[in-house]
Amino acid sequence: MPVLRIGALICAVVLAVAGCSSDSQPSSSEPSASADGGSPADAATPVRGLPDGVDGNTLGTPGAGLSPDGRLWVVTYGSGSSPMAVGEVTAEGQTVDVPLSMGDGSATMDLMPSTSTIDLPDGVDPAETISVVLGELGIVSLDPPTPGQVVWAPAP
Repeated sequence: MPVLRIGALICAVVLAVAGCSSDSQPSSSEPSASADGGSPADAATPVRGLPDGVDGNTLGTPGAGLSPDGRLWVVTYGSGSSPMAVGEVTAEGQTVDVPLSMGDGSATMDLMPSTSTIDLPDGVDPAETISVVLGELGIVSLDPPTPGQVVWAPAP
């Protein structure tokens, strides 16, 4: 009988751990297809990971770059379960303002990059230098913008 109780206890622990670790987002650190291009409806939804071919930043500072299709990548570091959220993006000339806020949900202690892909505001010329204001986290200059590369904000 003790063996049966031990077996039942092990099953209960396994089920509890499996239930606690379920996650609505992919477990991979690679971004989903929307990180490289998604539709406008889901464009600002952050996805875990970096765009394909982009190397991470060891300082954990945010960055921005142009995707190969001319959209703006915004990369932030933070909780994988509650990444930074991009607000309404605006532009004045070639300066793009990207408001950032803490994401919804409980933050965890797993520092990782998240990428949001957004359309450039009307009037911003992707062939010219673009200044990207990343909320209060920093400013980067895409000078000149090189599709597929991210420029990281300097450490504070």
